[in-house]
Amino acid sequence: MEMTRYWQRICSHLTFSPRIRTGLVLLIALAALPGIASAADSCPADLDGDGSVGSSDLSIVLGCWGPATSKPCAAADFNGDLDVGCFDLEFLLGNWGACGCFGDLDDDGQVGSSDLAILLSDWGTDCRFDLTQNGIVDQSDIDALFCLWGSSGPLGDFDNDGTVGSSDLALLLAAFGEDCRSDLDRDGTVGDGDLDLLLDAWGTCPG
Repeated sequence: MEMTRYWQRICSHLTFSPRIRTGLVLLIALAALPGIASAADSCPADLDGDGSVGSSDLSIVLGCWGPATSKPCAAADFNGDLDVGCFDLEFLLGNWGACGCFGDLDDDGQVGSSDLAILLSDWGTDCRFDLTQNGIVDQSDIDALFCLWGSSGPLGDFDNDGTVGSSDLALLLAAFGEDCRSDLDRDGTVGDGDLDLLLDAWGTCPG
C-alpha cells in the first residue's frame, strides 16, 4: 500500500524533480522483478522497436511529458487522450521487460494447441479492467485507475457514468486476478477476433 500511495504522489506531479526521478528509478527496479514483465503478446510500449520495454522507452515517455502535440510523442500517448502523463507512465512500467511472441500465451516458444486451450478457457472474459494491458487484472490496474480518477471518457469509466470514481474501482476489484492474456485484439472481450489472430500466428515463434 505504501508503494501505491507513493505512486499516487508521483502521479500528482506534472514535472519531475530530482526526488521524483529517484522514485522512478525505484519503481523501474520493482517493475523489472520476475513476474511483473508483460504477458506474451504484442508490445505497444516498445517505443524504440528494440524488442523490449526499457530505459530508452522510459526516456521517450518522460521527454514527451505533457501535451502530445508532435508526431513522435503520439506513440507515447498510449490511452489516446492527447496528453503524455501518469497513465502512460504506468502503462510503460506495467509492460517492462522483453516483448514476447504474439499469441504464445504459455511462453513455450511456439503458438499451438496449448495456447488455443488457454484462449478457449478465457472465452467471453471481460478484459476492460486490464487497463495496463499486462495480461492480468492486478495492482497496476488499480494504480492506473487512481491516475485517471475524476477524469471523463471511456478509459476507466466502466459504469459509463461519465466519471472515473468509486463505482469503477469496485468493478475493477470484482475482476481482480482475471487472466486477460487471451484478449489479443485488445477489444475488451475474449472472442472470435482473438481466435482468428491466434490461428493466424500458429506455428513457431520467429527468432
